[in-house]
Amino acid sequence: MSQRRFKIIIWLLFLLMLGQSGVWVVGRVAWLVASFQQGADPASALKLPPILPPEATTAIQWLPDDADTGRVMEDFTRQQLTSDYGRAWLQWNTSLKIGRPYNLRTSFSGPALHYLTTSISASANMQIDQIDTAHRLQLHFYAADGSIVALTDTQAEVYQLIYDVDGKLVSAQWLYARYELVMLLQDGTWRIRHWVRHELSVPLEPTYQPKPQFVQSQQHDLQFEQRPFIARGVNYYPSATPWLHFWPAYQPQQTTIDLGLIQQLNLNSVRIFIPFAQFTEPYSTSLYLRSVTDFLDQAEQANIKVIVTLFDFLGDYQLARWQQTDSYLTTVVTSLRDHPAIMAWDVKNEPDRDYATASQGVVEAWLTHTIRQLRRLDPHHLITIGWSTPAAAERLSQAVDLVSFHYYAAAEQLPAAYQRLKQIVGDKPLLLTESGLSTWNSPFFPHGHDQREQAAYVINVSQQAESHNGFLIWTLFDIPDVPSTIAGFWPWQRGPQMHLGLYTADYEPKVIGNVLRGLEPVPVVRWWEAWRKPFRITVIGISMLGIIGGWRTYSRRQRKKRRTG
Repeated sequence: MSQRRFKIIIWLLFLLMLGQSGVWVVGRVAWLVASFQQGADPASALKLPPILPPEATTAIQWLPDDADTGRVMEDFTRQQLTSDYGRAWLQWNTSLKIGRPYNLRTSFSGPALHYLTTSISASANMQIDQIDTAHRLQLHFYAADGSIVALTDTQAEVYQLIYDVDGKLVSAQWLYARYELVMLLQDGTWRIRHWVRHELSVPLEPTYQPKPQFVQSQQHDLQFEQRPFIARGVNYYPSATPWLHFWPAYQPQQTTIDLGLIQQLNLNSVRIFIPFAQFTEPYSTSLYLRSVTDFLDQAEQANIKVIVTLFDFLGDYQLARWQQTDSYLTTVVTSLRDHPAIMAWDVKNEPDRDYATASQGVVEAWLTHTIRQLRRLDPHHLITIGWSTPAAAERLSQAVDLVSFHYYAAAEQLPAAYQRLKQIVGDKPLLLTESGLSTWNSPFFPHGHDQREQAAYVINVSQQAESHNGFLIWTLFDIPDVPSTIAGFWPWQRGPQMHLGLYTADYEPKVIGNVLRGLEPVPVVRWWEAWRKPFRITVIGISMLGIIGGWRTYSRRQRKKRRTG
């Protein structure tokens, strides 16, 4: 190799590394500039009333009217009362949040208005975030002229967060109360003129009621049809339409093919995801639910049990969102709860990763509330939370029926993780619902793995997990297009996410796929195989070029010294 060509190669490698460093620096500077420009949240700084989604409606239930109400209430009037009563609570909640009366005269008058205005002023040194989640109304009196009603809210359920002047959370609690009400029809709007609050004790909540036709828990174990059930499964997206593209582009024929591949792998379980935003769209939710039902029907025919993960891509847990999440939950769960293919409800995928953007207290309060609402809607299926690590799964373990977690760390550390988690959660069954190893193997970035390493890791982890009710691998297919919102912008973030499948994006089985099908033995990875990885070859190549270049430079200088000497 000529000296000129060698120098060109060295300079090209140097410029390549310099370019990668420059991209990283520019990205971090851009992020820093954006952070400074973003500033404080305007609504928080100015105490503006929050903008609530139109779907936010409180669950208001009417109990049977008293025998003698003076007049039979018309359906239209009852609907108007329901709407105006819900709006009154909304205005009270908003006033507490912003620390000043907000439009209270629209829904309150007389003593009730005076009481609320005074109580809001008295709480000026703190911020109260409050949401009402349920009401049960009973009518006692309806005036002959249709202008006065007397009724009781027999059980109002309210969740309240109280922050001090520094924004520190000092109290989080459920409040249960009975309200005796008198409402007057004024200017076409029902206003609350009198209300008297009576505190109630915490009501009894529905408990898990297993049915033999569903997978159920029995202390540490799972059972189905009175036999032990070991979940051997996979997380599923179609390779061509993952994440938010799945249900809008759902194809029953593709589901048939992919479930057939899962059967060929000798697996019996699958985990799917129901995005929050898509299943609150008014004109498409019913269509998407029909697609989910078709998937469940086909899974049942294939003898595959399904873990349905709810609220996918939900990142906003503020109390003002709870009514909308309750509506989503009611819509999805009531449509699917009787399906025999469902193994469990997974309330949220990796909610602990949202602690950085939403406070841990608010996230866990939402989880607790949602589990309770879900249990009311479906007391017969298992409920779990898909925590990102075994350590995170220690939280709220007594609120769920099945403690599930994800694991991507060293396989040798998994037994200790199981042992510690079992000590914390007691008799609750455990389930590993995500684990895997990427086959992304770049010549420019470290920590890559090949298919043999993936197979050895997955089999090692799955064999350990089988003694703890089983496992679900991430994921069935490689995904060729991973959005930056999922994994990040940088190639070392997106690359590994693209190659976690048991099959390639072209439906070619990897080594792990052949192992699960019984076509290949479990590979034994030797220590020296690591030196065949592209990145190490690149490092060796650059090092050799550096050594050769250094030697040539040294030799040239020595020759020059001899000539001048």
